[in-house]
Amino acid sequence: MEDLQRDPRVQNSVLLTWQISFNQIKEINPQAAELLSMMSVLDGQKIPEFLIRNGDDSLAFEDALTPLINYALVISEVNSQYFQMHPLVQLATKTWLRGHGTITEWEERAVTLLSEIFPFANDGDLETCRALLAHAEVVLRYHYSKQQSILQQSVLLCTTATFFFALGNFDLALARSQKALSIRRQLLKEEEKNEEVLRHLHFSGLILMYQGKHEEAEATFRQRQALNETISGTNHPDALHDMGFLAKSLLMQGKHEDAEVLQRRILAIKKNVLGTKDPETLRSMTDLALVLNTREKHVEAEALFKRTLGLEQTVLGTEHPYTLFNMTSLSFALIRQSKYEEAEAVLRRTLTLQETLKGLENPDTLTSVFFLADVLSLQKRHCEASILYERAYTDFRRTLGPDYPHTMSCLRQLVRNEVMMHIALAKENGSRHVTDEQSEEQRTPTECESNHAANDQVEQQASDEM
Repeated sequence: MEDLQRDPRVQNSVLLTWQISFNQIKEINPQAAELLSMMSVLDGQKIPEFLIRNGDDSLAFEDALTPLINYALVISEVNSQYFQMHPLVQLATKTWLRGHGTITEWEERAVTLLSEIFPFANDGDLETCRALLAHAEVVLRYHYSKQQSILQQSVLLCTTATFFFALGNFDLALARSQKALSIRRQLLKEEEKNEEVLRHLHFSGLILMYQGKHEEAEATFRQRQALNETISGTNHPDALHDMGFLAKSLLMQGKHEDAEVLQRRILAIKKNVLGTKDPETLRSMTDLALVLNTREKHVEAEALFKRTLGLEQTVLGTEHPYTLFNMTSLSFALIRQSKYEEAEAVLRRTLTLQETLKGLENPDTLTSVFFLADVLSLQKRHCEASILYERAYTDFRRTLGPDYPHTMSCLRQLVRNEVMMHIALAKENGSRHVTDEQSEEQRTPTECESNHAANDQVEQQASDEM
């Protein structure tokens, strides 16, 4: 690109031709010129319409876009949902903006736009993150001088960090979070700095937990708890929230008794401060039940899960995330007691709700598919389990990538289940007593063959309906 910019042939032909077109567009339709200027400081490929529409109504946006397409400065992709610029057009536009001293203004407008529109990935909007990532990466490489633009850059660092965290790229997520914290520590007031430090310590602790660095996670959460208690007091919800994550880090280190003691303390404070039916209290009841289940106090855990679930269904409703999480957690206590049929029924209800509320390929839905496959495998219903493991693995791989932890877990369980299924079939075939000869055409299909045939039928029907 730099070679092209220095090439006099480009400057004398392409840039001149483009400048004539741009000047005509700017004179006739200033909004179109502004749209082209914004697109030039983004990534030139797959620019989503929702990013550049900027709140304009359909008619105004079409009026600005049409001359750009007519002059072949912008190309519309499939269904006009994405657009692209030829590299030479992008270069020419940026050269013109630089020559008129407005390139910095458009870079600042771009970082403002991306910082406002790029979502936190923990809100579940991974597809939007994917559509915006390339443009965010371009904008993050610009150098800003205004404090407001630098702060907006730090916001974009934070939101992209959550996306990399969701994808399992913990090192990059942590590096971005640290860079954002460094920026904000330099520019914010003391009170605001504390908030940013707390946010970063929380995020860092989560990353360390996911990386299996539980001792470092414990130290990080203790540091955050101490700061939070200094600022807000021991009984403040934020301090209690920190104690909950500290309990989880203790649990992951095998310090189960310490984790139980801390969770009981958290629950007692929340009941006293917030009341039994407050959502945060219900959440702590579930957390304590999880610790009890880990400590093999399965009967007590089951009872607490069911009590909490009843309250959640009454207070929050059946479709609330806490309720759905508790239903899944209850199934774990049932499985540990070999109550597989009851666990299966709970997981099927959970999966039905997840599919309805979040869609077939949402990570929470696929996690429920995975857990249901587990309980079927434990009942030696390997063929049914195999179908669900395959679904979870395929969709996790497509939506989150092959290296995501859930994807790899699904693959391991899929392979293990297939091995168990073949062992079971081999034992069945070895013990079957054949009393007469039976042709291949007349034989009755095995359970596995029937299930796979039924699955093929369902897939074919879905394909035909599409």
